Amino acid sequence: MFLPINIYLRMSLLSCLYIICGGFHDSSLTTNFFTYLTTITKDISKENTIIFNLDSSEKIYSVDRTLPYNGFSIYKCLKENQHKLIDCDLIFMGFSAGVIGAIIAGNLWEKNGGKVKALFAFDSWGVPLIANFPCYRISHDYFTHLSYLGGETNSFYANPSISHLDLWQNPENVQGCWEITLGIKKRSNLQEFLKHYLKENRE
Repeated sequence: MFLPINIYLRMSLLSCLYIICGGFHDSSLTTNFFTYLTTITKDISKENTIIFNLDSSEKIYSVDRTLPYNGFSIYKCLKENQHKLIDCDLIFMGFSAGVIGAIIAGNLWEKNGGKVKALFAFDSWGVPLIANFPCYRISHDYFTHLSYLGGETNSFYANPSISHLDLWQNPENVQGCWEITLGIKKRSNLQEFLKHYLKENRE
């Protein structure tokens, strides 16, 4: 179930580790999302990313058979190797049900002495984004955007709206509104939004 130990050994030399938690969908969508991230920032690579999927058919350093909402299982996987990750800052990215797992694991990690830089929450209806670290909510339409509790500042929603799965599968095409704080927003695109906050939380 867990990643090969040599991968964690390489990660132990890094300052930032990206945890990607997909939802209930074909794992290729999460792989596509990971590939997209590597095109917009040189900071993300196979060497510093763990992907939690329901299956590992894509074979990109993924942990299989982990239910997306099972934050305790995600945390346990990280905890097993905490002595190698103790100096890493974690950045979580969750989609749909994976946001539940990401927020739970992130809070548990921080509560037990780890460091979490941020959570990027993609399209998880109604999930409370309550944490001591920054949470950025990203939604496929404005209605979904309003369903969140927390993460009101520095958020993004697609406009025109797109489908739920397109937000994760085709992020390069998403246009919309960058909400700086409640009631204050500007036209932008998802790539600009992600590049800005990934860089801000990497430094």
